[in-house]
Amino acid sequence: MDNNTINTQDSTVIGLRGFYMAKYGFENSDVRYTDGGVFFDAVSFQNEPQVGEVQKFYVNNVVKYQAGGDRINSENLTFGTDGLSQFTTMYMLGIEPKQRNIDGNIVETIEFDDDIQAPYLGIGYIETNIAVDGSTTYKPVVYLKARFNVTGQTINTKGENYEWQTKSVTASAIGSDEAKRPVRVESASMLATFEEADAFVRSILAIPMPTPGQIG
Repeated sequence: MDNNTINTQDSTVIGLRGFYMAKYGFENSDVRYTDGGVFFDAVSFQNEPQVGEVQKFYVNNVVKYQAGGDRINSENLTFGTDGLSQFTTMYMLGIEPKQRNIDGNIVETIEFDDDIQAPYLGIGYIETNIAVDGSTTYKPVVYLKARFNVTGQTINTKGENYEWQTKSVTASAIGSDEAKRPVRVESASMLATFEEADAFVRSILAIPMPTPGQIG
């Protein structure tokens, strides 16, 4: 085991760092990711695994083999975010900007219409954990093929008081087109540094390391 990994279950998640996305593609029997980056920080996460049913395959009315059972074949994901820019929303949903004439001025718009076709993306984030000895460890998690849903909005105001709310986004993750169709990949051991966890996610999603002074 690498000196920078910690093989322990005695830790508690205390936060999330980073939210990585890259465009998913499958070509010539290879999964490929492009145009990826770090878009915001996730502040909460919830998943609901969907377990497949046993499928029996018959030959001459005799069960030849079966598949499924306890295999996770998809997951419903909900992420709380620290805020979504218009660019991030467009990236998630595959929206191309349009233009409207507003009182004689050409204004660029985002339009939630029949043209929206949310693309498949690879999604990654990093869990920050604290171990029983007080040390901080990190677990990178990557969903290999997922698609976001159109986001909803809730806005509450109370006179001159502002009620800040965490905006959430939902996605459906399915098995990638790799052999055995994995849905999710994560490190087997806790990593001792954020830099290692960051490199883990970037390597899978083909996201370049940032140059000095660059974010994401």
